[in-house]
Amino acid sequence: MGGCREYTGAPFFSAMSALRMGCDLAYVFCTPDAAPVIKSYSPELIVLPALQEDRGKGDDLNKYEYPEAVEEAVSLFRGDFFPWVSRMSVLVIGPGLGDDPWVGECMYAAVRAAKHRDLPLIIDGSGINFVVGFESRQKDARQSMLELIQGYHNCILTPNIAEFGRLAEAVGLQLPGKIGTHWQQHVSPVDLLMLGSYARGCG
Repeated sequence: MGGCREYTGAPFFSAMSALRMGCDLAYVFCTPDAAPVIKSYSPELIVLPALQEDRGKGDDLNKYEYPEAVEEAVSLFRGDFFPWVSRMSVLVIGPGLGDDPWVGECMYAAVRAAKHRDLPLIIDGSGINFVVGFESRQKDARQSMLELIQGYHNCILTPNIAEFGRLAEAVGLQLPGKIGTHWQQHVSPVDLLMLGSYARGCG
């Protein structure tokens, strides 16, 4: 799940990597603007423009202030996304996802669906930025994105060093030294991949 008008390469490489590792099918859930571009990269991918986004019509971002607009957008996403969830073996969220708040609402709904089915979940790239700082406006949202994934045993976060710093700050963890080699001296590669006790997040 990823791909927006600015970023189309990351979801392509993520999906193709899955195919080359032996997956039978790879679905890419992206925004409408990204779909034709990603489809043009390879006929092997099943590309579905399910993510809602600001379509650049001027007032779309302002509509995000209205709960009914958020509910309508999420309802459209659920209709396009949920029928496919039962076919999934794993859900990757984040490559090329961007920072559109409408997309953030779609991610929130997708994470909830994954948890409901106990589906393995990998969050990478832009998805980690939503984990750190996104608060859903959905009527039935009772948790932040970070709270939603905390304790979920089937979730892996794969941050780069800067994203790891933002995650640590979000959970109140003081990392020693400066970003970069100082952190790497205190955090093992396994901790960076799994977040272990450092992020206190995913089981």
